[in-house]
Amino acid sequence: MTTANLSLALHFLKEQPQAAARQLERESPQKVTDLLSQAPAEVAASTLAAMMPDHASGILSLMSDEQVSRLFFELKSADIATILRHIDDQKRAQCFTLMTPRKKSACQRLLGYPDYTVGAWLETDLLMLTDTMRVQDAVLRLRKSTAANLQHCFVVNQQRQLIGPVSIYKLLHASESTLVSHLIEERCAGLNGFTELRSAISLDDWWHRDSMPVVNYDNELIGVIHHHQIRHVLNKKGARRQQALPHEILNAYGASISTLLELFSPQTKG
Repeated sequence: MTTANLSLALHFLKEQPQAAARQLERESPQKVTDLLSQAPAEVAASTLAAMMPDHASGILSLMSDEQVSRLFFELKSADIATILRHIDDQKRAQCFTLMTPRKKSACQRLLGYPDYTVGAWLETDLLMLTDTMRVQDAVLRLRKSTAANLQHCFVVNQQRQLIGPVSIYKLLHASESTLVSHLIEERCAGLNGFTELRSAISLDDWWHRDSMPVVNYDNELIGVIHHHQIRHVLNKKGARRQQALPHEILNAYGASISTLLELFSPQTKG
């Protein structure tokens, strides 16, 4: 394949990872591995995350340790854990050595929950503050945080038990000497990690929030779940594997899709 055609195929992976995933699931894991190895790590990761996890696990098993390590850096912990559920114990143990200690701990915690529960799909990268902390120290921790698109942080006690949320806006506009516990909007119990997804999606709480803190049986804060994430998981579980591509995508990316499919077509000699 020419460089131009490869660039076109990789552009499709980047712009439409869901549609690309549906096409790649029709191909052998080895062929898909060969293609993704030529893509930037962030593009390969988004495509892999969009694939059905049993397909993704087969591809991951064929990659080198270096490739897997780069993908783990880009993938969210929940996506990694979902794929690892379809990998045998020996290979899974090897995968754990290829990620940061923090991500390894998060993945192991997620794997402790069945994949039909909230706990398996947590966002574990959140800002947690103790109730004895003052705003000055909390803001410093906020600036060092790697969590993206934060709207709230969560206040816990010394046992990491959830007390309640504090808006980032309120935190940034409060006096430096104020205790963060005085900024709590409302005390909340949190959603238990073993709550089934189909039960969680219908809770009345979603009428006035788009994310909820998640706790274990000891009320220790373990992460946050977003409404859109639950919808995504349930839709993905119910999706047909060989679902046809939408008409709009076929029109907009017809050339890119054709180029992608040519990668896997037998080459004929003229």
